[in-house]
Amino acid sequence: MTETTNERLFLSRSGRSPNGRIRPWRACIVERVSACKGFRRSASASFVLAVGLFLAACSEKDPEAAIADAKQSLEKREHNAAALQLKTLLQEHPDDGEARYLLGKASIELWDFGSAEKELRRAKGLGYDANRVAPLLARALLELGQPDRVLADIDPSALTDPTSQALAGAYRARAQLALGKLEDARATLNGALGLRPTLAPVLVAQAHILAHEKDLAASERVLDTVIAANPGDFEALMLKAAIDRAQGREAEARAGLEKAISAVPSVPAPRVALADMFLRAGRLEEARAQADELRKMPAGVLPAKVLDGQIAYREKRYEAARDSAAQVLKAAPNHLPALLVSAASEFELGSLVLAEEQLRKVIARLPGHVPARRLLAEILLREGKVEAADEALQPLLESASIDTDTLAQAGRIAFQAGDHDKATKLLRRAADAKPEDTRVQSVLAASLIMGGHAAAGIEALEKLGTQQPDQFQSEILLVMTHLRARSWDKALTALAAL
Repeated sequence: MTETTNERLFLSRSGRSPNGRIRPWRACIVERVSACKGFRRSASASFVLAVGLFLAACSEKDPEAAIADAKQSLEKREHNAAALQLKTLLQEHPDDGEARYLLGKASIELWDFGSAEKELRRAKGLGYDANRVAPLLARALLELGQPDRVLADIDPSALTDPTSQALAGAYRARAQLALGKLEDARATLNGALGLRPTLAPVLVAQAHILAHEKDLAASERVLDTVIAANPGDFEALMLKAAIDRAQGREAEARAGLEKAISAVPSVPAPRVALADMFLRAGRLEEARAQADELRKMPAGVLPAKVLDGQIAYREKRYEAARDSAAQVLKAAPNHLPALLVSAASEFELGSLVLAEEQLRKVIARLPGHVPARRLLAEILLREGKVEAADEALQPLLESASIDTDTLAQAGRIAFQAGDHDKATKLLRRAADAKPEDTRVQSVLAASLIMGGHAAAGIEALEKLGTQQPDQFQSEILLVMTHLRARSWDKALTALAAL
């Protein structure tokens, strides 16, 4: 019996030959095209045939071969290609745990940490090897700004492979550090160092802890070891640049950030750091240029919008800053930098309740965040909640490394609480560390006088007058006149104005 065109098409669609055997997709597609009425062997037919051959090649590949190809792409650092291969495979085999794990790994290399978390959690749920999943999931959560989830979800002691334990421990130590748990971070890091003392992520975690402890020289030595072994280690370059900035080495910091950009061009973080350098230096146009570069990156849209808000804030355009932050928060309600910009803008606009609410969100995620706690304390102080302001600042005062501005703020809070002895101790430390700060000097003088140490208070005032004779001479003379006349209330009023 002669086979009709319709019968041939039916058999092609079913993927079977007339003898009942399974036919490859290539033959199905070619025969289906050939059987179409009016088919002409032309350039268009050649194109259809080429597409068919490509699809056939993809469809014929078994999962093991597809995974092997994806691994090869990852080894060649062709991360986009690997991700595409794995997504294609997962469309047909959604419960392949290894494919989910590899896609999570590729997503991390592409700095798509949201997708990485999703895929790694699915791999974990499918029972894939926890030794492989846990360290990558810890890193993804840390990069997403979720150190609390690292502690909740990642337990290095539950793993069996020493290298995996060390990697998970390194990220857990950094999460503990971010949450202000310094002693826990040290203990976790020591465990990781005991397992794999030369592993780069472990050394980077050690450098983070040393930097937090203000042992910057030791931190730099550790980072130099990492960078010598791998000059393109992104995290080491970023931390080294931060240390350079902290020590006032702006040129070195900028060079390090540019190396980080060269190492991973698609990552926003080094450009954000460069923009922050420009913002602090008042070079707003250069900061805008970085925002423009960020907008060219898929992952840079939100950071660019946050940067727009920071620039507007610096220009005292507080409503524009708030609106830029609001656009980010609409897409990502827990975006910490946007919450900070919004809170600072609301503070300047007088919306203290909303600013406080946003800052508490930040502190809930990052309890040791210095700017957030300081701004919260300032809001509470402005609301007359002196005791609550002191409580907000207390965790920073318990830290091994207290910055001068925090000491000064704590001194002002103690002064307003009427604890002049505590205020004087804190303000003396701040004044010694930052003698050019006239505000600290004036509050110190007032605290000394209010605490019954008039002579020392007068001495502090005279020192202030010597430092800034043109700016404060008349005010200081007025205070001194009231003091000598024993007009204490008038003296304090003049001090407050100063």
